[in-house]
Amino acid sequence: MKKSTKFVAALLIGAMTLSMAGCQSKEEKTTSSSVTAASSVDTESVSEVATSYDFEDVLADSYETVATSATSESVESTSEEFNVGASAGAEYTNETFNLKFALPDGWSFFDEAQMEQLNATIGDKMNSKEVADAIKSGKAYIDMYASTADQLKTVNINLADAHVDIEAAGGADIMMSDTVLNTTKNALEAQGITGIEVTKGTTTFLGKSDTPAIIVKGEFNGVEVHETLVYAISGHYLATITAASFGEDVTQDILNGFTTLN
Repeated sequence: MKKSTKFVAALLIGAMTLSMAGCQSKEEKTTSSSVTAASSVDTESVSEVATSYDFEDVLADSYETVATSATSESVESTSEEFNVGASAGAEYTNETFNLKFALPDGWSFFDEAQMEQLNATIGDKMNSKEVADAIKSGKAYIDMYASTADQLKTVNINLADAHVDIEAAGGADIMMSDTVLNTTKNALEAQGITGIEVTKGTTTFLGKSDTPAIIVKGEFNGVEVHETLVYAISGHYLATITAASFGEDVTQDILNGFTTLN
């Protein structure tokens, strides 16, 4: 159970980090350099919020099912089967999850220095083995962050280690319990988002129109906030993809930028 709850902490950081970074830019109209600094601070504060939850109790009902339904015992992480992604030019790729993301016009990736600040709670310039070891211990790792210049449309990818075969345990649906939805809502409310609705739904992702998704709607300082979270799975590794937009809901357009590598 303890390993599973750390796994969900990474999911919450995925949702909240994106909200915090977007809200910071909306409220303060930051420049690109100050967005970098704000994002680093936001990541640390979000981590503190997420890990302050007693996930052992909050998610007990969800993960008792995981523990008993998986066809195999918990598996240990092996760095050899895991690779971090790469953002180069106008594309992000990740071989572990068979993912590719093409930047829309007017978008850019956070550069190496900015990504190091986002992941400051883990360490600088980590290779795949070091990241695998970090997420195995329950830490969050942001593998990619991209946005429009005004930060009002964003997407990020967080990597986690579930320590169980996720597909055997029920796939993405294991993340869709009422407990998980309520915990996500409470965590976002703690960051200043109001009028939040967090629901289980489906969206189109990698050509599949019935992809399980967590749909978030809310408001920050009178501006609508929209988030859609979907998952890519590779054995016991999970990538949480969070698309967000302020004002008009264009999260599906953002997710349409993802394709498979092969």
